[in-house]
This record gives sequence, C-alpha cells and structure tokens, in this order.
Amino acid sequence: MHTAKSTLLRALLVLIFLFGFVGIPRPALAQARVTLLLHDVRAQIIQGSAAYDVALYFSLLDSAGNPIKDAAAADFTLTEGNQQVQIASLASANDEPINVAILLDTSGSMVGEKMDAARKVAASFVSDLQSSDRVAVLTFDLTTAHRIDFTTDHTAARQQVELIQATAGAGTCLYDAAYQTIQLTADQPAGRRAVILLTDGVDEAGGKPCSLYTADEVIDLASEGKTRVPLYTIGLGSAVDGPTLERLSSQTGGRYQYSPGTTQLDALFGRLSDELRSQYVLHYTSTAAPGQHTLTLKVNYHNAQDEVSSSVELPALPYSIAFIAPADEAEVSGKTTIAVMISGQGAPIQKVQFLANGVSIGSASTAPYELEWDPSGLDLGSVFLEVIAQDAAGAELARSGVTVTLVAAGTLSTTETPGDSPTTGQNGKKTVLSTGMIAAIAAILVVVAVIVVIVLVAASKRRKREKERDQEWQKTVQGVGESATVGMEDRTMDSFTPSENALGVLVILRSDDPAMLHQRIEITKSATSLGRKADNDVIFAKDSPVSRHHAVIEERGGQLFLSEIMSADDSGKSKRPAYGTFVNGSQIQESVPLHDGDEIQLGKRVRMRFEAVGGAAGDEDKTVDQMTSSSDEKTTDFNTR
Repeated sequence: MHTAKSTLLRALLVLIFLFGFVGIPRPALAQARVTLLLHDVRAQIIQGSAAYDVALYFSLLDSAGNPIKDAAAADFTLTEGNQQVQIASLASANDEPINVAILLDTSGSMVGEKMDAARKVAASFVSDLQSSDRVAVLTFDLTTAHRIDFTTDHTAARQQVELIQATAGAGTCLYDAAYQTIQLTADQPAGRRAVILLTDGVDEAGGKPCSLYTADEVIDLASEGKTRVPLYTIGLGSAVDGPTLERLSSQTGGRYQYSPGTTQLDALFGRLSDELRSQYVLHYTSTAAPGQHTLTLKVNYHNAQDEVSSSVELPALPYSIAFIAPADEAEVSGKTTIAVMISGQGAPIQKVQFLANGVSIGSASTAPYELEWDPSGLDLGSVFLEVIAQDAAGAELARSGVTVTLVAAGTLSTTETPGDSPTTGQNGKKTVLSTGMIAAIAAILVVVAVIVVIVLVAASKRRKREKERDQEWQKTVQGVGESATVGMEDRTMDSFTPSENALGVLVILRSDDPAMLHQRIEITKSATSLGRKADNDVIFAKDSPVSRHHAVIEERGGQLFLSEIMSADDSGKSKRPAYGTFVNGSQIQESVPLHDGDEIQLGKRVRMRFEAVGGAAGDEDKTVDQMTSSSDEKTTDFNTR
C-alpha cells in the first residue's frame, strides 16, 4: 500500500512538472536594461578657433538602479542634429568637485521620527563628500530657510543639519523651495551640480496649494540653459505625490526614489551618494554654427540599450582679429598698408583703432578695415602694431597685434632662404614670404573657410525664407488686381543681408543675467517671442519674474507691435504674464505699437530700449508684410506653442 501511494505521488509530481513547464504559460525572463540620466550639457569656445568643446555629464544605471562604472566610449554613440559626431573622450567625472544642495522638509508632518531620520541620513551624506565638494543646506515649510550656503566646510554643514527641527502645524511650500534652491545651485560651476529634495507630503497649507510657483515652472528652470540643475527627489511615507516628484526628477536629469518608512532612508541616501560619485563626462568637438542644437546620446552596454536627448546652446563666437598685412616679424619700409580681417559675433563694431607702439595712428569705421601707415616719424627698429575693435560706447570688443621691423628705404631683405616663397609685387620686384607668413596666411584661410561655411548655411536658410516671401508676394500682387503694376523689382531689399534685414533692435538695459546686459538683439522675424523658456526667440533664463512665454513683437503693416502672450491655467482659462508688461512705464492690456526710443519692461526688472531701423516706408515701397491688414491687432495667444 505504501509503495502504491509512493508510486501515485511520484506520478502526480511528474504530471505537475510536465504541465507546469510545458502546458502552463510562463512569464518571459526579464531582459537586462540600463538607464541613461543626462545631468548637464556645456559648450565652450576652443580658444583661437571657430569650434567648441562640448561636455555631457551623465550617469549610467543598471536595472536595479545601481551605477555602472566600467562603460567605455565604444558603448556610446552621439548625434548632433542628424549628424553622428566623434566622441573625443569618455572618463569618470570624479576629478571634478560636486556642488550639491540638500533641501529638507520641516513641515508639521515631519515632527518626530521622520525628522530624526532625515537629520541622520543628511549628516551621513555630508560626511561622505570629498574634501573639494561643496554643499549647501536648506529647509522648507511655509518659507524656505538657508541654513548654510555652499561651502567645503563639511563639519559646519553637518552641524547645521543636526540643528534642524520640524515646525509643528506648518504647511509645505514645496515648489517655491525647490525653485529657490535651483536658483542658488545654478550659480555654482556647471557640470556636477545637483539638488536633493526630501519630503513627506504635497505642496499645500491648510488644504490649499501653498507655492507661488508651479511644478512646471520648477522643471522649466531646472532644465533650461544656464540654470540647468538635476533634481533628485525622495518621497517619504504614503502621503507624498509620487508622480509629481518623479516628473520633477525625470525631466531635469535626476531620479526619484520612494521610501515607505524611515528605515529605508539610509540605503537610499547611500545609493544616491554612490551615484553622484560615479558620473561620466563625455567630450566632443563641435564645428556647428552658433545657436541651439539637439543632441542624442545612445548606449549599448552588453546588449542593453537606452538613449536620451537634450539640447546644447553653442555660444556666439567672439570677435577675433587676424592681420592680413603686414605679417608678424615682417620688415617694412616707407608707407605700408595695415589690413586686418575681423570675424565673430557681438555688439556692432563702431570703430577700429590702429596703434603703433601704443600711439594711435588712425582708425577705420567700415570693412575692409585697413589703413595706409606712414612710419617716417619713427626710429628704425622694432615697432609693435596693434588693432582694437570698439563698440559704440568705446568698449573694447577684440584686440590683436604684430611686431614688425622698420628698416631704411632700399634695405628690405631680398635673400631667399629655405622655406621662403617669392611673389612678384606691383613694381615687378620679388618680395619674400617667410615660412611664418605662409603659416599665418594658411591659418587665416582656415578661419575664412569656416566662416564661409557658416555664411553659406545661413544664406541657404535665408534663401528659403525669401522664396516663401516671394510666393506670398506673388499672391498679394495677384490679389491687388490686374491694374496693379507692382513687380519683384519694387520690393525692399531689407531681407538680403542680416544687418539690413533687421526690423528693429532691442538693447538690454537691465537683467538678472549679467551676460544679457547691454546686448543688442536684432528683430528679424515677423513674430519674435520673448520669455524665460528656451523655445523663445529672446530668452531671459535667469529672470524669474519673466513668464515662460511672456510677450511677442510682431510686424503688421510695416509697424512693430508688442503684445502679451496668453497662457492657460489648470482650468483652461487664459491668463496674462504674472508680473505684467510695460511700455514707457504704462502696463499694456492690448497690442501697442513700438516707436524709436520706447522702453519695454517685462515683469519687475527686465528693461529694454527699442530702436527703430530706417525711416517710415512710403506706400510705393511697402513690402508684402506691409500690405497686410493691421486690423487684427490684439493680444497674442500662444497657448498652442
């Protein structure tokens, strides 16, 4: 009997085994995966060239959220726009210091065990920082408190953490605190910076939203331009708004972690500390034109793949001056032409000063920048020739110089040496070009070639715009009637060169961003948007009172008009920029025409002067844009942008 039961049991086990592995569907084995977190992208001009060094700071995590530390350059591909670029280097970023701000919730719900645990893990995190790392400590409830600003004195920072207490009954103004902390952190060196936010609740006080800022505005600030800072969020307990905290992190290059109770906090902070110390920095060289470009970084690590996209703002190339003649170390005798080539971008060049041994010998105000120099009053020997480009206020935009040797007439060297190249001058005599002169000319030609490529790309885009305007022009002419005699030859020439294409100019008088001050921004489009978000034509990234999409300048009937951009609140109702728009001190409600010298104010602090370009056009000179009706002058709704 026992044997029969044993046999029956074995048979049942065999059937269960067979059906369990053959007849019953099983979940597929989970594939290994990786996660790319792109924290920051920075571009700087390579000195003496028309190229940029672009750095990408990122983390690579395995499926458990642990940092992968052995990835190689061969595991990654990078595209700029639609073009794959060569990765110059990939290395650990650990040699660069971390700039991290710790932001702790001190609202009433944190009183007791939660606050004790938060203090403990934050103090331990500070202790694990390297000596060169900088840390700031902030807390928030109804207001945001700066406990200690960024410092390498980790002992002092840890002492401030240990003094933190929660405030009984206080609310949670989470978004305002995050916004202020990102602003503070954005002033630290770019690259390895981060904000760590710990909260056990949602943005509210007395059952109502607490913050003036929204989650979207926090994301915009932390993911745009110079204020880009990854936000790492930690939700503690069951009352947190997990989806919003996850969105705050994922859209800013950080990561969200959830802690059901206080016992998990130590492990979460330890993992976060390891992740921050395990970041990579990737470098590549960009020769793209100045402006915004899309980057896509892809990884294939042991057949596990992921990709992330972002944008990089390539700054305008500064002015540089190259001597065409005379060459450095050349010998000169008698009257000599000094000629230079100026490339780059910036404020308009008003005047180019020429100096010999520090004394002004003349100037030029238009290209080609050259001067006929008579050195007869100088002693023979070494002379330092210098050229300075200046703006309208006399500020220096660029400077360059060469040293020449002034010799007596008839004593110029005519001996050819190895490496010298003879050329025939206008007088039929041979002039010797030294190897240095040839190298200088070659360098100039390289710069010219790069500039030509940039100009050709811009010209191609301009031709496309002109073609569109031509088509619109023909439609307009046809609409006038057969009696119309308007032809393409009657069109104004404003769009044929960048300087002539300007419809007006904005001069930045005041901004919280020092880099914006005194900039002259040409208005070249029929609609030019202004705001804090990166998709505007004129961007005020560091001016928080400016709305994300604040105002627009539009051309109507040959006149430029300023309007506010309407947005939608959570209920779908249209709303104006929070801090208003002003022209000559008066707040605008509808579209207003702009006149030369008008002062425009966006929000509380940004001020600009509007400068008109050219005179008023007569009817016979109107462009196609001027022939359109201006009856639709009204506040612009950019809700669909």
